[in-house]
Amino acid sequence: SNARLLKELEQVNLPWSDSRDNVRPQGMTKIQSIPLGLVRDHTRGPTISKFAKNNPNLTRLLCKYLLERQPNFRFMTIHLNKDFASKLHTDGNNATTSWIIGLGSYTGGELFVMDPNGNDSFPVEAPLRGFAELKPGSSVRGRKIDIRNRLTKIDGRIPHGTFPFRGTRFSIIFYTQGQHRAVSSQLLHRLKLLGVRFRH
Repeated sequence: SNARLLKELEQVNLPWSDSRDNVRPQGMTKIQSIPLGLVRDHTRGPTISKFAKNNPNLTRLLCKYLLERQPNFRFMTIHLNKDFASKLHTDGNNATTSWIIGLGSYTGGELFVMDPNGNDSFPVEAPLRGFAELKPGSSVRGRKIDIRNRLTKIDGRIPHGTFPFRGTRFSIIFYTQGQHRAVSSQLLHRLKLLGVRFRH
């Protein structure tokens, strides 16, 4: 259940990261944002994230949670975020659509997704890869989506961000990165043992 998953997340010591400039809000030097499952190491290539190796039960729990609700969805990576409102960005390395959910005791924090027919707007704070027409300092039209306790399917390659919120907010994203076809059979087997379900 959502309540059980939230209880488990509240007991996790999420590390702080100074990377992910594309999502980190202005004024924050570090955020709690960590991948589980397949990641790309700049020297070793595709590998399993250190956090997933150190937290196999949490990784399996997250995989089980999604697959009980979306049994046909295939993914290789899960991203776990806590307590920051991402600026407008794209996940340009994603190979497919994603599933996202927000958990916690918070108000606000809706997901914004760019849509020319939407009724909401969101600020553009930095250049976006593939969307040169979106200039920093401007705003973009789109849709506001309440993802609290709601699994929601999105395309992370379309500009999206998080509205401000109050309280404690976790977000979980399930997706596949573009380099998934370069993964060895041995690595695929290790991912499967962690509960990851993929199409290769």
